[in-house]
Amino acid sequence: MYPDDDQTEVVFVHKLSSGEPNARAKALKLLHQFIKERSQQKTLTKETFNRLSKGIHYAMWMQDKPLLQEELADNMAGILDDFETHEEGSLFVEVFLNALSKEWHLVDRWRLDKFLMFMRRIIKKVFGIMARHDFDPKIVDIFMKPLNNDVISANGNIVDSLKSHFASFYWTELNKFEPNKTISHRFLDYYLDTLRENRAKDFYFKSICTEIFETLINEAVYRIRGEEEEPDTVIGEAIKSNALVPLDFDAVAESLFEIGAQPTINRKRRKILYDLSKQFKAISQGKDPKPRPEDMEDSC
Repeated sequence: MYPDDDQTEVVFVHKLSSGEPNARAKALKLLHQFIKERSQQKTLTKETFNRLSKGIHYAMWMQDKPLLQEELADNMAGILDDFETHEEGSLFVEVFLNALSKEWHLVDRWRLDKFLMFMRRIIKKVFGIMARHDFDPKIVDIFMKPLNNDVISANGNIVDSLKSHFASFYWTELNKFEPNKTISHRFLDYYLDTLRENRAKDFYFKSICTEIFETLINEAVYRIRGEEEEPDTVIGEAIKSNALVPLDFDAVAESLFEIGAQPTINRKRRKILYDLSKQFKAISQGKDPKPRPEDMEDSC
């Protein structure tokens, strides 16, 4: 159906970035069909995705209506269902994230939110595919490879602001698929490894501590103090979603302490990691790691 694939990909880019909504909608429908056919023929390449990612990016760029942006994001995330193999899906995610990062400095403040939402919908779809296969280790490895290498690792190609955003919804989106304790620890290990490498810049280091670890602590605090209390805004989405991430908090405490004790960790970071470790240890013992002034007065 597509005799000149290179030319077809160029046409898709132009149509997806068209100023006419109907033209973009038609191009997106044809894109799904094109990818299915190419996947069946085993002729999809990284270069194909590099070209198509430009059209996908500008299709979102041109969509200004919030509800239609969400619909478009879900539609394009659905491309992951068009592939015959998970390896193709993983490559698509890798190219998408790198393309978004390369264009990030050009995204103005009026378009930031929709692209952050777009990224989140893609990741939600990825987690959903993993869950659909009961978090099979082989499939998790396939999809987490680009996420770990490019987004979680401090050495990844993705800009730190997108890495921070990824960390901010990591637990919320994963928890929608009810991972067990073993799976949750596996997903936590990616960030523990990044802390262990100690190559993150201060901004990203702080993001990991706040979004990945303090979110878990604040969630536990909310549960320990009683759900009848209104959650403070600092507690974040993970608590508001009413989903406690299943983890062995004592094991988390030990890992953070071990990382903080590394000679390559500077004094400032060591203090932060030790403090996090102390709080996780308290939670593992059923104690409130952040006692309120009134609680301290009662104990006197």
